[in-house]
Amino acid sequence: MASLLSTMTTVIGRLPERVKVEIYRMADAAPERGMSVIVDGVSHVFSIIAVHKPSGLYQSIETVRGATVKAGWIVLANGTQVGSLEPDSTSATPSAQTAPKLDISTLTAQDGDTTLTATPIDGETGSGF
Repeated sequence: MASLLSTMTTVIGRLPERVKVEIYRMADAAPERGMSVIVDGVSHVFSIIAVHKPSGLYQSIETVRGATVKAGWIVLANGTQVGSLEPDSTSATPSAQTAPKLDISTLTAQDGDTTLTATPIDGETGSGF
């Protein structure tokens, strides 16, 4: 039996359509093993390693001039960041671009004249989703 950690609908990579993503953890598995993600009904099993802050996954959702701006970052142990930003994530045809650098000390990023405030995502509890 697996427990559902999170469900979201998002744009993944360069796919033009939104996809449903569900993240599960197997009941008797260690936190870093037995994870699975279901993307549009197709299950993918994976394992992860434990990380320590500031490494991790971060997300920001802000409303700017009526548009929902959604950004996410992966921060690696060496400080390298990978992130994407959807300037209008609720539009009929959302687009993604590279996210601005996340300031780990303040958990903020500057997108033009807008300050985005990030929230850490906890992969074990699902908090922050």
